[in-house]
Amino acid sequence: MTQSVDKTLRDAAALHKAGRIAEAIKLYQAVLTKFPKNPRALKALAMLKGVSAPARPGQMPLTEFNALKEQYQKGNFIDLANQAQGLANAFPKDKALLNLLGSVFNQLNQAQAAITLLSGALRLDRFFIDAQFNLGIAHQKNQDLANAIACFQNVIELAPNNGAAHFKLANAFRANSEFQKAILHYKKTLTLEPNHAPAHCNLGLSLQAIGDIAQAIRQYQAALKIDPKFVPAQGNLGNAMMAQGAFENAIKAFLKTLKLQPENYITSLNLGRAYKENGDFQAAFNAFSKVISMQPEFSEAHNDLGLTLYGQGKLETALKSYQKAVDLNPNYADAYNNMGVAHQELGAVTRAIESYQKAIAINPNHLVAYGQKMFQQASLCDWSALQQDRTMIATLGVSTPDVTPWNMLGFEDHPMRHLQRSKLFAEKKYNQKPLAEAARPAQRAKPVRIGYFSADFHDHATMYLMARVFEKHSKSDFEIYAYSYGPNTNDCMRKRLTAAVDKFHNVRQLSDFDIAALARDHEIDIAVDLKGYTQNTRLGIFAFKAAPIQISYIGYPGSLGAPFIDYIIADPVVIPRAYESAYSEKIIFLPHSYQANDDMRPIANTVYSRSQLGLPADAFVLCCFNNSYKITPCEFDIWMRVLSQIEGSVLWLLEANKWVSQNLRNAAQARGIDPSRLIFAPKLAHHEHLARHSCADLFIDTFNVNAHTTASDALWAGLPLVTKAGKGFAARVAASLLTAIGLPELIVETEAAYEALILDLARSPQQLQTVTEKLAQNRRTSPLFDAGLLTNHLETGYRAAYQRWVEQKPPAHIRIAP
Repeated sequence: MTQSVDKTLRDAAALHKAGRIAEAIKLYQAVLTKFPKNPRALKALAMLKGVSAPARPGQMPLTEFNALKEQYQKGNFIDLANQAQGLANAFPKDKALLNLLGSVFNQLNQAQAAITLLSGALRLDRFFIDAQFNLGIAHQKNQDLANAIACFQNVIELAPNNGAAHFKLANAFRANSEFQKAILHYKKTLTLEPNHAPAHCNLGLSLQAIGDIAQAIRQYQAALKIDPKFVPAQGNLGNAMMAQGAFENAIKAFLKTLKLQPENYITSLNLGRAYKENGDFQAAFNAFSKVISMQPEFSEAHNDLGLTLYGQGKLETALKSYQKAVDLNPNYADAYNNMGVAHQELGAVTRAIESYQKAIAINPNHLVAYGQKMFQQASLCDWSALQQDRTMIATLGVSTPDVTPWNMLGFEDHPMRHLQRSKLFAEKKYNQKPLAEAARPAQRAKPVRIGYFSADFHDHATMYLMARVFEKHSKSDFEIYAYSYGPNTNDCMRKRLTAAVDKFHNVRQLSDFDIAALARDHEIDIAVDLKGYTQNTRLGIFAFKAAPIQISYIGYPGSLGAPFIDYIIADPVVIPRAYESAYSEKIIFLPHSYQANDDMRPIANTVYSRSQLGLPADAFVLCCFNNSYKITPCEFDIWMRVLSQIEGSVLWLLEANKWVSQNLRNAAQARGIDPSRLIFAPKLAHHEHLARHSCADLFIDTFNVNAHTTASDALWAGLPLVTKAGKGFAARVAASLLTAIGLPELIVETEAAYEALILDLARSPQQLQTVTEKLAQNRRTSPLFDAGLLTNHLETGYRAAYQRWVEQKPPAHIRIAP
């Protein structure tokens, strides 16, 4: 041999690799002629034994096919793809070759080319399992799930115990949202291959899709037990924990994922969301900032950063993040919606409405934005779109959890639809995993511990009602805890509260979970939510089950629809028997009005003249100091008809914002009423506001949402009030107050009767004087303004609810005797 043995063997190997088998054999034989026992040559020849046999017509020689397989195994897909057409034309009857080339195109995500080749292989042999399997993959890549499913089913029919086919079939069913079928085949996969971590993981995804989060978590954990470094299972575990409301566990799972894949920006995004939901806004800020540093043009990260800044109260900065999100993605409806919320909080209501309208223009089905837009327009008394929006009212929020229940109260008086909205909203937003059940004592020796939770423990309407209750609670039977997550003020109302309760806790900086855990540490027996679905709610505290008994009171005039709220405090007027089914909670019926009132509430000594307040000296002054969103065209039409019939009368309204006065004056003019007959009262300190009631003759109520605190303000100040009793809680509050103060004659049932009674009182000074004198007499003697009596009744309700819990009885309606 003229060249070295080593060089000859290398050349022979190269020829072998290139499929030139005959030439390779000659070189190996040449080596063995000189060195008969050369192990490399002997081994290579043994491997090639029979390889050079001639191929059948239309089929590739086996040696060449094996060389192609070797190229495939090395991942040389592009080179193989470049040869594919020529090879398929040269060997059209080689099913194995067509299958191999089809697999090449699958690897390159060129599904249509793969389908063509694999279909050719199956035309040659319809029982060719590998080609059927690979064709299923190609159809799935081509988004043709029906054909993908058919292919994998064909494989299983031919090979029932083919675990890979069951797995792929399950994946196709899951992609087609046929989750029960997917679950069936994932389970079959795991029967055949118990250590198939991806099957456990995807089974978890299917279980999660049908709402079985607990079982999904078990599957993700099973996958991680098999492969602790399986990133998809770790990330999915975090997502499932999020869905379950177990934010602390979600955070742990996402952190483990990031330890395995530090640059996984999607996991960092989810981590930020978990921190945000857990109330740890600084950690959320850090996570979203990290995402943005990795992906500066990721609009979702900018939007989530904005939500975090909003949660920190940094509204202007939040707006900049939302703006960046929509700059990057002009069709980002959610970011426009969030922008609207921030503008709203800043008092820029018209900008908020514009943002909501942009969200709706992008996505006409963005019902969250639609509900917000409607509510904000109502707050301006801008009824320009109300006729068009009216078609949405009955359906908005009753089939999907898109609308905050509070926003819809003013648009219709329909208790069952309000309940449905609350249920859907609670189900979506408050699915936290509750803390473990508290142990039930046989009998409690120490006082029952009541925890009140609110953002309004300061100079706020809630405290105008509740301050005296806190002061009147029995110190021997109850320990009173107050948990404040609102502004940290030092005003008069805050001082009264902290002086009255046994323990005051400022928990503004704590997460919902941590507040609930703190209440558990304090062994709170009954947790009372004073916010419901109103602004700055933290109902998540109750979703975590802050106490074994949880009650809704005073803040939200309706059902919360939440399974974790056991009772609502009411009375037989606000919730008549006919409407008890419109409340998911059991009802503690106080014998008189449900509404607490501060019977020490000061009225300023200021003696206002009408001229000081811009009111005509001799006019009949109709008054409504309700929030502007409560006023609808229905009441306003009646008010304008009254003005037209009572000469010289005026309507005195609260100037809730700078747009209300102009909008309502325009509405009056459109109804033929001089706009100057509408007079607007600026906001005053509460005691001064009470004093100015003396300049009005009659308070007239709104319908869907009555006067609440404003009604008791009017009655406390000695101003009679006319109301129409509706169906729902919010529409019956004033009727409850008038019943408790002994003035049922001021309650009517219809719009016509409402209008007639107002006209009667306006035209009959003697009748109005009689009512006013009766109010003055009853004000000091009736149950409405007897805070001690109400507190006693409230405590009786608390004791009854607590005793049922101790006796292991489920919540039930509780009716307190007078």
